Amino acid sequence: MTSEEKRKYKRVKLNQRVEYQGERVLDMPHGENISLGGMFIATNNIEAPNTKVNILFEFGGKKKNSIQIEGRVAWIQPKDSTDASGHSSPKGMGIEFIQVHPLSASKSINEAVNEIGGA
Repeated sequence: MTSEEKRKYKRVKLNQRVEYQGERVLDMPHGENISLGGMFIATNNIEAPNTKVNILFEFGGKKKNSIQIEGRVAWIQPKDSTDASGHSSPKGMGIEFIQVHPLSASKSINEAVNEIGGA
């Protein structure tokens, strides 16, 4: 089973800056991709797995929504890597969403993911 088959939610490329605060770090790294259940943040300032983080960013097309997310670090990628097919991935951390504020933002994320398509 591939990692794509294991995913619960479809993800899309995010390609924008996000602000996050963990236990040790306040950073504005690059968000790589997002789904209704989480996101991957490319950063050198990696928090430990299970660390609670708060994320803030704007999302949407013409009408931007400011979204605040409470999450936890689900997994980390401690260094840049390249898989067998040549796809490169930056170091960073996978964030699992615990709560999205406002609650209506979950609908916006889901609509955008469906509109853009899978990553």
